[in-house]
Amino acid sequence: GLALGADDLRRIVAGCLADAAAATGGEQWPGGWQRVRVGDDRLVYLREVGGQPVVVAADYGAWRVDYAAHAAGFPRLVRIRSARDGADGIDITARVEQLQVNTAIDARAWSVEVPSDADPMTLDELRSIAPLADRTP
Repeated sequence: GLALGADDLRRIVAGCLADAAAATGGEQWPGGWQRVRVGDDRLVYLREVGGQPVVVAADYGAWRVDYAAHAAGFPRLVRIRSARDGADGIDITARVEQLQVNTAIDARAWSVEVPSDADPMTLDELRSIAPLADRTP
């Protein structure tokens, strides 16, 4: 599997490879190609598509990422490969089928309706039940 935390995986799949890091360097080549360094171990490769720069690849620490099938500037196809060569390297492709950006979230999503026949439970009771139970001797 991918040795990535949730934040790193979210960044990679979304094609937004740094939350607030400022670019520390970059290069530009003919044909609309650009490379921008964001952070110590991240290089982002961009190319103009329809007159707009889009992320098409990235070196993200120990990972190589390729982006394709962009819609509204977001990649719909994301390929993640380990930087290591050889048979033990990881190569995973994800396809984003349903993409919604800046959509309104219904207020009901943030409310909880507790059934009238529900039994209350403390956190200690919850923690005593597997798989949350503390099994340290």
